[in-house]
Amino acid sequence: IVENPAKKQYSFELYDDGSHEDGKADDGVYGNVFTNTSIVGAYNICLQVSGKNNRAKEPFTREYLFSIVVK
Repeated sequence: IVENPAKKQYSFELYDDGSHEDGKADDGVYGNVFTNTSIVGAYNICLQVSGKNNRAKEPFTREYLFSIVVK
């Protein structure tokens, strides 16, 4: 989820298909492009990853919060 300086939120998926600025398909690198950055200021980003762990196949979710500044 990306929140712009006006507090509007945008949600989008990350892909590992080689077509979304993520390198080669199925290489474990995920990406996408967010271009709605016309407002100057801080963009807050909440990156959420979900899946199953390799050992017990138990579900997990992790979040990483960060900001970038558009000038």
